[in-house]
Amino acid sequence: MVVRVGIVDLISTRPDSMTRRVFLEAVHGGAGQLIGDEYRVETTVFGIDPKGSVDDVDWPALTAMDALIVSGSEPTGTAIGAEPCLTIISRILTECAAATSVLFSCQSAHAALHLLHGIDRHRLPRRQHGVFAHTLPLEAAATTHRQIGLAVDASPIAAGLVHIAGLPGSAEHGDISGLAAAAGTSDHPRLAGDAGASGDSGLVGDTGRSLTAGLAGAVPFPHSRWNAMTSADLRAAGVPLLLDSAEAEWHLATSPDGLHHVFLQGHPEYLCDTMAREYRRDLRRWIADPTLPFPDIPQNYFPADTHRQLLDHAAQVRTRRDPALLDELPLPATFDDVAHSWAPHAQQFFANWIHAIHALCTTGALVPTY
Repeated sequence: MVVRVGIVDLISTRPDSMTRRVFLEAVHGGAGQLIGDEYRVETTVFGIDPKGSVDDVDWPALTAMDALIVSGSEPTGTAIGAEPCLTIISRILTECAAATSVLFSCQSAHAALHLLHGIDRHRLPRRQHGVFAHTLPLEAAATTHRQIGLAVDASPIAAGLVHIAGLPGSAEHGDISGLAAAAGTSDHPRLAGDAGASGDSGLVGDTGRSLTAGLAGAVPFPHSRWNAMTSADLRAAGVPLLLDSAEAEWHLATSPDGLHHVFLQGHPEYLCDTMAREYRRDLRRWIADPTLPFPDIPQNYFPADTHRQLLDHAAQVRTRRDPALLDELPLPATFDDVAHSWAPHAQQFFANWIHAIHALCTTGALVPTY
């Protein structure tokens, strides 16, 4: 069968949006890791302005998706209840309630958790920017980690074309396959409600544990934000945490059934150079407006020698405030040797997500391929 994944881009309606690129590559990478002809993924990208009218959205096309990835959007302040994106997130929660899984990223995760559980977020004293280690809560770690089958030497980017129009509220279609796939349809039993929910205990059902299959030990993932919802807040609300960090707070949480709603506060979709580009952008913004906080170098990201060079460069920027210094930013020629690579873990996570959706769409239950 074909699993239809809709990518809702709330950052930009432009056809060359980096947001849609990284999520498309994440879905490609995950699908490319799965063994078997049955794993075929069809993507549709929806460019939606979160400040626009919800009536401009192609809701019939959006609700036809088996699963959705909803990107974050540019924050306008600390209070999540005042963010313009709440309107579109609320409508997605209502209109797309029959989707097998809706994955909310970054600010969209904050918005959905606020709407569903009344959780507020907090302004951080410094931006959380870098790569941080995460571990599985003991309850999940004790009952998972028989890794799903992965393709040997599978290409991280599956073959296929993605046609992008980039109009507000419009859909753009593409067909991507992990491996050669047989044609099929997506008529299937939907995941109804929160079957398998474990109440307010904060524990997660077997489906949710499948999202962390193959992720063990200290799992690195990027974080990039000024605002946070804390792990303690989510636990108090009974939201199951699947990956948590003592330094950066939670990365991955879900609804009690483990799949229907997936929340990402971190950024597994980031490319290897994303945080370097963010750092350059933040330096440029500070040079133009020194009343902004001076940007910190992303933590646990650059090799040690590069980090030391960047500290010297940052001192020069503070002193001279010369835009020409951006051309002298001592970035590595290649990002293959970032301090802690999260790419294999990201591919594993998205492969797990696609596998769990496929299993529920085809059988109505999680069917492991261990």
